Amino acid sequence: MVGLNVNPSARYGRAMIRNILFDLDGTLTDSADGITRCIERAIETAGQASPPRTELAACIGTPLRDIFERFLDTSDATRIDAAISVYRERFDRVGFSENRVYDGVRELLHSLTERGHSLFVATAKNQRDAKRVVDHFDLHVHFVSVCGVETDTERRDKSALVTRILAEQRIDPASAAMVGDRSTDMHAARHAGIRAIGAGWGYGSSDELRSAGADSIVTRPGDVLAEFQFRSSG
Repeated sequence: MVGLNVNPSARYGRAMIRNILFDLDGTLTDSADGITRCIERAIETAGQASPPRTELAACIGTPLRDIFERFLDTSDATRIDAAISVYRERFDRVGFSENRVYDGVRELLHSLTERGHSLFVATAKNQRDAKRVVDHFDLHVHFVSVCGVETDTERRDKSALVTRILAEQRIDPASAAMVGDRSTDMHAARHAGIRAIGAGWGYGSSDELRSAGADSIVTRPGDVLAEFQFRSSG
């Protein structure tokens, strides 16, 4: 199965898509080991027992503040900030490298750029961490820009990040698409008026992606090519 169309408008404008935004964690790279180990360290440093890593992995793509508010069962900003600080210390030291590029992603990015598409990273990671991961795996050669969150608004609402990218890059929403594995990616795409493609190999389920308004869901990176099978002219 190449792609599961879940929206009647899924084929609309396919030939016009020239700009493609990619989520990072769960879409380009499998970062579960690094992220869950960093969350685990932060929770335990705060004096609490960490949940199983499978439960932590389900939170990948969620803002850190929301994660620690949930697992520390607190709204105390000081405790949450301290947990985030522990997380970032471990991530900077080793967590960013406890990661791998999904099979087929490099080939996908190469094929898309060869066809003339402009590619962007749109991730809930902060800008520094996002660029560090993309550079570490030599993925930067495929992207016009790597964009992480810069404000609290963007951390809470990914649609603000996507909207900023479209504005800064002067991208017509009709010419753009978002590929991501979580509901936040699909919501952001729909809010910005761009095509929403669910990465079914990531951390979100097909039900999650479908409920969030995915135009289509693909099961492996190579299948994304079929979503943009015609290069636009002019």
